[in-house]
Amino acid sequence: PQGSDANPGTRNAPKATLSAALGATPSGGTVILQSGVYRQSAGRIARAVTIQAAPHEQVWLDGRDVIEGFVASGGAWVRNGFNDGLCHNCYNPAATGADPAAGLPDMVFLDGAARRQVVSRGEVVPGTFYVDVNNQRLWLGDNPTGRSVEATQREQALSFAAPGSTLRGVGVIGYGAHPNPDVPAMVVTMATKTVLEHNVFAFSASRGLSVFGTNATVRWNQFIDNGLTGLHAFTADNLVVAGNTVTGSNYAGFDLRAQAVLEAAGMKITKSRSVTITDNIVQANEGNGIWFDVSCIDMTVVRNRVAGNQMSGIFLEVSTDGVVASNSSVGNGNNGVLISGPTNVAVWQNTLAGNAGAQLSVAEDPRSNTNQSQRQQGLTFDTTSVAVHNNVLIGTTGGPSAVFNTLDANPSSKRVDWTTMVASLDRNAYGFVGSRPVGRLVRSSGSPQVATSFAQLRTMSGREPKGIDAGQSGLTNPGRGDYTVRRAGPADVDGLPLTSRVAAAMGIPSGTVLRLGASNVP
Repeated sequence: PQGSDANPGTRNAPKATLSAALGATPSGGTVILQSGVYRQSAGRIARAVTIQAAPHEQVWLDGRDVIEGFVASGGAWVRNGFNDGLCHNCYNPAATGADPAAGLPDMVFLDGAARRQVVSRGEVVPGTFYVDVNNQRLWLGDNPTGRSVEATQREQALSFAAPGSTLRGVGVIGYGAHPNPDVPAMVVTMATKTVLEHNVFAFSASRGLSVFGTNATVRWNQFIDNGLTGLHAFTADNLVVAGNTVTGSNYAGFDLRAQAVLEAAGMKITKSRSVTITDNIVQANEGNGIWFDVSCIDMTVVRNRVAGNQMSGIFLEVSTDGVVASNSSVGNGNNGVLISGPTNVAVWQNTLAGNAGAQLSVAEDPRSNTNQSQRQQGLTFDTTSVAVHNNVLIGTTGGPSAVFNTLDANPSSKRVDWTTMVASLDRNAYGFVGSRPVGRLVRSSGSPQVATSFAQLRTMSGREPKGIDAGQSGLTNPGRGDYTVRRAGPADVDGLPLTSRVAAAMGIPSGTVLRLGASNVP
């Protein structure tokens, strides 16, 4: 950052801006960023490059500037002549719910701590700020004297448009991206074969990273406190997402029920084929944890730890061909795993426990795809051929949802029986701590059958000949967040041999026999 763009760009005579360095870098070349904060944007990058931090040095691309010149006024502090240049109407107001500021791109930090945005001068109190766009004023509810105030001044860090580019070891923070598609994230890749590894994506006003190109690799990154979604992908065929940590998504507080923005999640992947999500930690996001939606084909979700998300931990919706295996999905605000609208999904070898809704819910989506070409690919949106084996399903809170739940979500006439949706069900362990139904079996006519014990579930379903009644002692210490299977407990038994499909997804030989539940979870 202390360089000069007049320099040649060597280590001893570096340039000052990423844009200038990129302008001097040939296709296939590398830009090395030395330690420091780069308060700048690089824009669209039209040739293949690698952008990376120098070894052992910490680099930040920062969408914020330090703002000075505040004066006291009426119990608050104001900076006159403030113009952040951001788009203040690039979102649908219907998506903001109870917080009218959720869609706004402005962010202000006092000594590195985020302040909460309000939408009028009268609401400004300590801990808040207000941007008066018409009068070009920034109001702050805390005394900034002797302190550092940073405010967002840029929409986007960079966008890769050429195949084979890499971003490595770089922190990206504080850009004012918005939900509209023109500037959807702080970092965007439109190109194929992009690699994004060992980066941090933090405090985007909307999404941290958007992937629109094929054959991308996203690994070993941290996605922290992004406004809407941590990782977003669309038409991202052959995407690999591995070893990332995703937390605090939907920090801005978008309405989870709003049709205008159904993307609040740690990860949201849509209309993509052959996506692999493995070995990630996805926790404490205000929305779903890992969410596939809208015609995804061939989804692999393996060995992830998904915990404490506000909605469902893992959600597969109106898609086809999926393997959900060896995941730990625990303590989420709704379902541990929700299957709604997909066909041909294998749910094997997971530990689903302590979720406030069902541990596993298989639902018929009210939509039915009328596109015959898509239906031939399995995208019927009618839930069928779900296989459920070797899972540990233990509810640890009270509530109406069953441990294993099936649902026909059609609002009027019910059209499916649970046996239509669930093709096979065996060798799963069921239990609960407290009072909760074990199973809820929806029928195409009449009321659902509710089983209050494992024995009743076995009788009603005609399934689970090798299933396990784990009672209230299947987990090690759920009261303290230890959802591992208790050694020598009722659920500590061998499962069925893995099918070739599930074993391939887990990277182990077909026919392997494992103990029930998740294994090798980070």
